[in-house]
Amino acid sequence: MQVYGLKEQFTPFYRSEIASEFEDEEDRRRTNTCLSLSSLGALLVSLLMIVMGALHAATVVEGKDLSGVLTLNCSVLEYCGCPGEPMIPWYLILGGCLTIVLLVVRVLLARYCGCKAALITIYDILALVLTTLWLIAGTKFVMSLHERKNYATHNPNQ
Repeated sequence: MQVYGLKEQFTPFYRSEIASEFEDEEDRRRTNTCLSLSSLGALLVSLLMIVMGALHAATVVEGKDLSGVLTLNCSVLEYCGCPGEPMIPWYLILGGCLTIVLLVVRVLLARYCGCKAALITIYDILALVLTTLWLIAGTKFVMSLHERKNYATHNPNQ
């Protein structure tokens, strides 16, 4: 076939080899090692969040007593709960569970999904948005602690 005035790569009959995502086997191994270590680190931090939240989580028994202090039902530790904001231990528990679920779904998508690049990228963006929204929700609890002031000691939250 003779093509007039077009370079070969601009013709409809030009085909190139599909490049691999990785240059060689060592590059693939290095990438898998890095992803495995970061996933393991995220899993460990999530488990620590769940454990710390579970140790300090307390249910409110009767609401507030006469002086306005929350009455907590401590089951694991003698002094459980967060006296400033009782939702922080629950925030840690739910945040750890959310991170583990996002990590497991990411691993399952990477292993079993046929259209890897596009679907995993969309999933990563959605997981990033969900994590950011969760951090914004946690900031609400911490900021309410920062604004409090104990006038007897002139220090916040003491």
